[in-house]
Amino acid sequence: MKDFEKDIREAIEHIAIGFDSEEFEQNMQEFGSKMKEYGEKIRESVEASVEHLSYGSPHIHKIKILPRGSRHSWSEEDSEKIREQEKERAKVKAPLEKIEMLKELLDEGMITQEDFDEKKKKILDEI
Repeated sequence: MKDFEKDIREAIEHIAIGFDSEEFEQNMQEFGSKMKEYGEKIRESVEASVEHLSYGSPHIHKIKILPRGSRHSWSEEDSEKIREQEKERAKVKAPLEKIEMLKELLDEGMITQEDFDEKKKKILDEI
C-alpha cells in the first residue's frame, strides 16, 4: 500500500508542477496499470480470505467475488436461505458450546463427572 500512496503523491505533484499532455497521458497510463495491479492483488487476497473462512463456515463458500464493475443485490430468497443456514448452524453450535461450558465447570470442580455426563446426554438427546 505504501507504493500505492507514493504513486498517488507523485501524480499529484506532477499535476501541481505541470507538464505537457504526452507526459500526463503516459503518467496516467502507468498509474492506471499500477491501480489494476493493486486491484488484482486485493482480489487475490480477498479470495484467499474467503477460502480460508469457508473451512469453518460452510455457507461462506457460496460467496462469489463479482467481476469489476458488476452490481448485485440479494434477493429475498437468497437472504432467506442464508438465514435458514445460520439457524441450522446455530442449532449445532449451541449444544457444542453448552457441552464445552459444562466441561469447563467439570475441570474447575464445580460439577461432578456424574452431573457432566447426565447434562451432556440430555443436550445430545435434544439434537
